[in-house]
Amino acid sequence: MSGEIADAIAAILRNFPQGSADGSWDETLGRAATDALRDGDWLDVSLPDLGDLADAVAVAAAVTAHGWPSPVPDLLLITNSALAAVGVPRSHRCPIVVPGPGRLDGTGRVTAAAEHVAWAPWADQLLVVAQDPRGRPTLVAVDPGQAELRPGHTLHGSPWAHVRLENAAAEYLGTATDDLAEFVTTAGALARSAQSLAALERVRALSVEHVRTRVQFGRPLAAFQAVQQHLAALIGEVAAAEAAVAQALGDVRDIRELVGDPRLSTAKIRTSAAATEAARLAHQLHGAIGIAREHELHRHTLALLTWREEFGNERFWGGRLAASAGPDLWAWLTG
Repeated sequence: MSGEIADAIAAILRNFPQGSADGSWDETLGRAATDALRDGDWLDVSLPDLGDLADAVAVAAAVTAHGWPSPVPDLLLITNSALAAVGVPRSHRCPIVVPGPGRLDGTGRVTAAAEHVAWAPWADQLLVVAQDPRGRPTLVAVDPGQAELRPGHTLHGSPWAHVRLENAAAEYLGTATDDLAEFVTTAGALARSAQSLAALERVRALSVEHVRTRVQFGRPLAAFQAVQQHLAALIGEVAAAEAAVAQALGDVRDIRELVGDPRLSTAKIRTSAAATEAARLAHQLHGAIGIAREHELHRHTLALLTWREEFGNERFWGGRLAASAGPDLWAWLTG
């Protein structure tokens, strides 16, 4: 099924190139590509009765593999999941979750602040994770016009913003039975793990192709032992990431099953750790051409370095993994 999804996504994105004349990402063209995917209902794949988690991850991976920034993984795996947690359908084109946690008062006004909220400048609705006056995890909707946004861009060009809300009028969407902030962190970690794996696999493919076709001193680069060693190390990093993400997904059908699951911690640790090493090895294999704006490689490596830090890096998730092991690490490992 994932192969069919990848082919369908590729067919759409071929009709919506996103590169500008100098090879950088054109944000206006990126919006058009996102609209095309939305019009094809690809942003609804993770909604109840329209798909499952594996399909949503496959869509996120297929979009990511093209190398251009896209809010689609966040909308599929974070926004849709947060709305599903409170039993509300998506009603806007680009609602973005603000993880908070915010504070909702008795008059329906919310105060919250969050840094580096991915895709917040594109939002037509902000979904704020907050606690109501009784301390219950609640999701509320806020018009972006009420927020103070301090925008910026990641290494690979996608927009983010520091978001600040002060007594903003909010629409109550629902109350969750579980810790909503923790759930959003879990969904974000899964999204970044899936995206990182898609980028790693593309980096591997580009590197293999380059060393096979690039000729130096009368031989392909792949014929040199040092190059073979670098390529083997790169392939090993990607294989380890593939195994970790596959183990985390397993037969999981709902992201809520992954909250507190050490398999998710392992997937985020492994993909984050692979990001730096794979980027280093791939650029060594490509040489100077890999950093040229016209070349595809740097779009993936810069994305990897960005996603490594989002929703917790390997140090953050390593701490969580250690905590889940308890006092007897050996029994946890072998049990």
